Parts: sequence; structure tokens; C-alpha cells
Amino acid sequence: MPVFRIFYLALLVSLGLAGPGAGQSAKVVRTMLLKQDFAESSVRFTGLPRPAFTVRWASTAIDGQIAICGLVTYPDMQFQQQAATVVGDIYAVYQGRKIMRGMRFFKRVNSARKFDTTPANCALTGVRAPKAPFRVQLDLDPGRVKG
Repeated sequence: MPVFRIFYLALLVSLGLAGPGAGQSAKVVRTMLLKQDFAESSVRFTGLPRPAFTVRWASTAIDGQIAICGLVTYPDMQFQQQAATVVGDIYAVYQGRKIMRGMRFFKRVNSARKFDTTPANCALTGVRAPKAPFRVQLDLDPGRVKG
């Protein structure tokens, strides 16, 4: 990577213009159990008999901001690095707008069976949480996954 690009990215990060996933990871501010009001999904790479990774996540309000909390497991160690890259590309959407990119802060567990007993890592999005119930979605760029 050319020196100028490294400097430019470092400048953006230091000025707070580059959010999580654009050179820095989200800061974990709290942990909580995800026993209710959560979403759980798996991503399977083509040709694999089992999922490359499974996530359990939820959105909540922490300190007046929308926060994303999550757990991840990588059942197939052979593809863990590739799966972690995909997790890093996941972004959160609120009211049609991307509010956070990169879910690498999700707490890693050895098995999806531990989702009920392991506290999830939570990170703030920087978006003010409404007083009324709100809905956040996690998504990937269309070219990243099929079907």
C-alpha cells in the first residue's frame, strides 16, 4: 500500500471521518446475553456441507445511541479466515441508510450451542436511538453473496 494512502487513511481515522470497518474496528462498550429479541442466521459457502459462519445479533439502545450486539461461530476452521472477512463486510442499515460497517467486534464462540450462555459484544453506531421501538437490519453487498 503506498505511503500516501496509509497516511490518508490514518488522517481520516484520526479525524473521525472513517467509521468502523474503514480502517478501525468498532469499540466494544458493553456485553449482554442475547436470549430474546435477536436474529440468527448462517452463511454457507458454495459447496460446503455446513455453514461457514453463524451469527446471533440484536440491536438495542445504549447511552442514547443505537448499538449492535453479536456473537459469531465458525464451524469449519478451514474457512475461518475467509468467513471472518465476510463478517467484516457486514453492515447495519437503519431507515435505509448504512450506519455501521464491519461486525468483526462480534464475540467469537466455539459452537452455536453457546449462544444462549455467552454474553455478546456490543458496539455503538453513532446514531441516536429513537424513543420508539426501531428496526435495524444487517446486510452484505449484493455481489458478496448469492441467493
